[in-house]
Amino acid sequence: MGILEFFYLVAGLLVGFAATAGYGVLSLTPGHYRIARRAFWLASTLFASIGMVWGITAPESLSVRMIAVGIIGAISLVGLTESLRWIRTIESPAGGKPVKSTVPLLKLEASVRDIHVKWADASLFPETEDRKSPWVLRLKKLAGSKAVKIELAFHISENLDRLRDNLKASLFSALVQRENGDWSIPLQFVRKDATHTVFVGFHGENVRRIDSLDDKDGSVSVAYPAAIQNILWLHALQAGFEGGKRNDEHLKGPPAKSRLELENFLMNASRNTTIAFPDVTVDISYAGLDGKTYQQKETIRSIFLAISTPKWVYEDTRKEKIFFEGGFGDVGFEDKENPDDGFFAIAKRQGFIPAN
Repeated sequence: MGILEFFYLVAGLLVGFAATAGYGVLSLTPGHYRIARRAFWLASTLFASIGMVWGITAPESLSVRMIAVGIIGAISLVGLTESLRWIRTIESPAGGKPVKSTVPLLKLEASVRDIHVKWADASLFPETEDRKSPWVLRLKKLAGSKAVKIELAFHISENLDRLRDNLKASLFSALVQRENGDWSIPLQFVRKDATHTVFVGFHGENVRRIDSLDDKDGSVSVAYPAAIQNILWLHALQAGFEGGKRNDEHLKGPPAKSRLELENFLMNASRNTTIAFPDVTVDISYAGLDGKTYQQKETIRSIFLAISTPKWVYEDTRKEKIFFEGGFGDVGFEDKENPDDGFFAIAKRQGFIPAN
């Protein structure tokens, strides 16, 4: 057997092996689409290379070789194109787009419904008693379902330029936006010199990827991206400061003369310090047991009840050192399974936040 015959034999076997492997991985649940694409590309390339080698080495006339190589190349190209189109059809049956799940396979909810947070002195972000972030969701599979290759894309509608300008005009006049878009915020001054500055970033990927859920409890914890957490806390500080300022102005007015006036004052004070966080929407895509790709959208709604609102505080009567004090309060999440329970439900019943 000559070298050319050996090449034809090996290349032909590899073409058959690659094509068979590509078809085989599509038969798995879920299908391995990326591997299948690579296998079909390999099979097509090897098949075309057989034609090119024959066209270079065959003794036939140039016109015959060109026609033969052209036919082999066309077969290779058409076969590859149809194979890739077939994969796209299997992967995304609805015209190349993921199918919107009418019966969701997954459930996304807050890990806790209500939780208390407190800002330490000269701190921009609060902590819970157990020092865990409240911005952690629980992704669970519903009974009898199976989802793999899960991707969660987080979105929030907040105008950062407006938020920055509002914070500069109220709480943080020394706030500076750096060239990369991050903010530097001094939180402590000694004799007007900044002695403690925090840098806040809004970059990073807002996507979380999960191969599959644990078969034991069928759930996994998913934290908000850091940039979104930063936006939410800054929103709470800005709105809390404005609400506290309105309450202070009301306190300077004449005292309540009746029980009704007192009740109205307390109701307005609660309204001023009940802050609706911007909604966080999560686009979830995943593959089901049928190998198809599905999508569902979840909206996470939450509020902040500012019990003690943000302010700047002098360390002592000498007024040489001043630091930022964020206060404390409660974060409440909407409970879709128990819509009448929790801080969020109370605020909605009182009309402090929109019903939807």
